Amino acid sequence: MNDTGAPTLLSGPAPAPRPVAAAADAAVLQQAGKSEWGIYFKNSKLLEPDSIFALDYVREWAVADFQLELGAFSSYDKVQRPFDIRLRITKGGSEQDRQSFLSDLELIADDLTLFDVVTPVKTYLSVTVTRLAMAQQASSGVGLLAIDLGIRQVRVTAGVAFVNVQNPGSADPVNSGTVQPQPVAAPTAAQIAADVAARRAEIDADMFSTPAF
Repeated sequence: MNDTGAPTLLSGPAPAPRPVAAAADAAVLQQAGKSEWGIYFKNSKLLEPDSIFALDYVREWAVADFQLELGAFSSYDKVQRPFDIRLRITKGGSEQDRQSFLSDLELIADDLTLFDVVTPVKTYLSVTVTRLAMAQQASSGVGLLAIDLGIRQVRVTAGVAFVNVQNPGSADPVNSGTVQPQPVAAPTAAQIAADVAARRAEIDADMFSTPAF
């Protein structure tokens, strides 16, 4: 405060926030819900990060429009889209700890199994990893992994119930769920040669057979 009563202004730019303070705030955020924050599968925690910096949640609704006369438009439908989550976490420790954490993280990202993101406020069910970004900065220490996880909701379609009818052709269609493609074994050279030989024998038999009169 100067003689005029106005607050004294800084002569230079304000100092940047210290990484130590940011890490401390993140640790407080995680500690506030230490038993709840995280990624879970059937009540089992899949990851053990050192801290959770933030969780960003986005949900959108698509509104369909159609054109009227004289360039006017009217809305007729509103559809809820799957929500997206960005989870920012950190992991330090020894080099072996970081390598093990990254291996577990990549396994979760590659897997098709759906998991849950649990927070003290809400649990986000049936989600999967769609994006993984990692950064190591000198300001926070090259031994600290800063990871952004892109997570999206996956909606599972329900099965269709049906009843027995007198005519099987009149039965309602049955939804047996999503069919996973199965790999087809490539034929061996011996199988291909055998098929070619059998086909050639059939052609020769047709060409040289004497028609009956």
